[in-house]
Amino acid sequence: MIIPTNSLKIVSNLFDDVQRNSLMVGLLAKPGNGKSTLILESCKSDYKRVIVQMSKSKKAIHLYQDIYRQIRAEQRVTPNDMYELIVEISEFLVKSNKKYLVCIDEAGKLRAQHLEYFHELRENTHGKCGFVFAGPPYFKKNLIKWINNERQGMEEFGRRIDEWIELDGPTESEKAAYCRENGIHDIKTIEKIVYECETFADLVTSVKHYLRGKK
Repeated sequence: MIIPTNSLKIVSNLFDDVQRNSLMVGLLAKPGNGKSTLILESCKSDYKRVIVQMSKSKKAIHLYQDIYRQIRAEQRVTPNDMYELIVEISEFLVKSNKKYLVCIDEAGKLRAQHLEYFHELRENTHGKCGFVFAGPPYFKKNLIKWINNERQGMEEFGRRIDEWIELDGPTESEKAAYCRENGIHDIKTIEKIVYECETFADLVTSVKHYLRGKK
């Protein structure tokens, strides 16, 4: 269940801005605060907004193949060469009459090897595509560490981040609203749940647990 939280408004407005102005931004949120859900909600009504899920086992070429498949959205043979991938992704985005947004979710799993190619992709598609890198706060810390260690391409990548946005957890009023939306109206119960839950994940678990106990 999606409730109209301040974080949803921030992400929705951010994605509009990134797509319209072809920006590159970092979106940070602590685990459990519903980042991925907010991203899905902000992308579901626009096919030009694509989400690529990062995973620990995914190599750089797999990441860019996923981007290629998402933006093409058609049955084509996916290139197995990194140079060819970057060229084809770039050409498609530049020739499109619509601006795209590419969101890399779970960006905390990105390694320096994944990021160094985004410098080239960003330069090739400037003005035609926006990029969002969404992950936990340590994604930014990792990038700063790689820049300080002079890892290849990291300073160039870091300079191209237009803005960093960090989402807060749910407010007390948002937690209470979620309780009421799920049929919990006892004031003391709501106050207890609000007090005990820090993240949206905590809130969802607590509400489910309470509702199961009522059956």
